[in-house]
Amino acid sequence: MFIGRGAMLANELRSLKAQIQAACSQNQTAQDCNDIKMRQIGAVQRYQMLLSEAGPTCRTSLLDPLAL
Repeated sequence: MFIGRGAMLANELRSLKAQIQAACSQNQTAQDCNDIKMRQIGAVQRYQMLLSEAGPTCRTSLLDPLAL
């Protein structure tokens, strides 16, 4: 359960990172850039909540959210 949710959130974070690079490389103050950054913050928070819910064994299987 935790591993599956972690994988989905990790994929979302990787996708958001790529979207930020694309949107913010053109104009860091653009609304699109800021919107994606806010979505990334929300995804990191959801991933951190998942880490806090997971037991120690599952936690070791999940990646550090800042590494994604």
